[in-house]
Amino acid sequence: MTGVLLIDDEEESRAVVALVLERAGYRVTQARGWDDALAQTEGRNGIDLIVTDIVMPDHAGVDVFNRLRRRFGAIPVIVLSGYPHAMRLLDGVLDGVVEWLRKPSEVETLVHAVNSAVRVPAS
Repeated sequence: MTGVLLIDDEEESRAVVALVLERAGYRVTQARGWDDALAQTEGRNGIDLIVTDIVMPDHAGVDVFNRLRRRFGAIPVIVLSGYPHAMRLLDGVLDGVVEWLRKPSEVETLVHAVNSAVRVPAS
């Protein structure tokens, strides 16, 4: 079963996305922010995709994003954000970001993006 690390500080949003992905057949590890994502994945394998909000209060997103990418290697990443300016936070770290989805996204759009991401080798 494909493992997805879902990072979002908004509890309702995270719960809905997790439910959608679990119903689509993915094993979801939920993290409520950057610090929690690092703690939840310490010494852990089986993460094949990161689905993440990029604007969260507990750390500079790019720093922890880069730490997660080093931890898991070149796995694909889907960024979810309700803030159009958030893409600027990813300047210089866009390798491996396979999709940018606006929050909230349609269920079909999210599932299609995840299905496509896990079937395409990360760069």
